[in-house]
Amino acid sequence: MDISFLEECGLTRGESQVYLSLLELGSSTAGEVAKKTGLQRSAVYFCLDSLIRKGLASYILRNNTKYFEAENPEKLYELIEKKMAKLRDSRKRMTEHILELQARRKEPQEEAKVFKGWNGARTAFDDVLKTLKKGDEWRIFGVITQEEVFLRFRRFMARMNKNRVEIGFIIRVIMNERLLDTLGADREKEPGAFVRYLPKEFQTPTVTYIYRNKVIFAIWKREPVVFVIESEDAARSFGRYFELLWGMAKTRKQVDKG
Repeated sequence: MDISFLEECGLTRGESQVYLSLLELGSSTAGEVAKKTGLQRSAVYFCLDSLIRKGLASYILRNNTKYFEAENPEKLYELIEKKMAKLRDSRKRMTEHILELQARRKEPQEEAKVFKGWNGARTAFDDVLKTLKKGDEWRIFGVITQEEVFLRFRRFMARMNKNRVEIGFIIRVIMNERLLDTLGADREKEPGAFVRYLPKEFQTPTVTYIYRNKVIFAIWKREPVVFVIESEDAARSFGRYFELLWGMAKTRKQVDKG
């Protein structure tokens, strides 16, 4: 039997071996347990004493000899409950400390951060999901990726937009006509998504994402690089540029008409 389960309940490895041996042997002496487990007799006595204190073992005296017995395994539920109670208490105390630390933290008025790799990109974009609420707007333009990471980027944005739909904020996207039947089709079928397209000649080295007082610039390659700028001025400036492009961009129907 894999005794790791017993260790997860709060027993040490030695206690787990001794308890399992008691279950299999029945009423037995410390010497018999030591022989079965291969542990030193002193270690067995230490484990037996601990198991007795935990309510998982007991003993009776016969002719001045102690015979140890394992208690019903249902007692393990009590250990698990105690362990869970400690975890809940620990989480409560940790939450209080985190809130205290957050209260001490001075919020930056304007800053820039750099994230690298897909995990870094996920961290950066998770802030969008935490920041925007139902009815808010997320504006994006210049959608482009390197061919080698296109499928991964597509999955990444699908996850983002699944969460977006659940939260309820809207999205306006301006992308290249080359993406009409891939990323464009993905977004157009989602609630609260509005997509327009610029000619195939329109190329930008980065994708720009605007929300609240923040602007994200992302370079989607094998190891993405994401810059996050927190600035009211930057958000307003790029917001105006987005609206200019939005007025020039075409809907799918307009693109199909040529």
